[in-house]
Amino acid sequence: MYPNDEVPFYTFNSPFGNDLNINHPKVRELAERYCKWKGITVDYLIHHWDVRRDFERLVLTRYRYTEGGTNKK
Repeated sequence: MYPNDEVPFYTFNSPFGNDLNINHPKVRELAERYCKWKGITVDYLIHHWDVRRDFERLVLTRYRYTEGGTNKK
């Protein structure tokens, strides 16, 4: 499905407006940790836009200020 069997970190042209690809191993790991913290299931995260937005906001904000992001401190 993807070149070299690499699942992209970001989604492109998502009809739902999602920025992160929940099928990427690191995003999935973060989603599972977020759901455990919130006491919800990953399915709930996937199907509820407001919860998904909060998760993506947290991940993208943190990513931006770590070594993975472009705005290193």
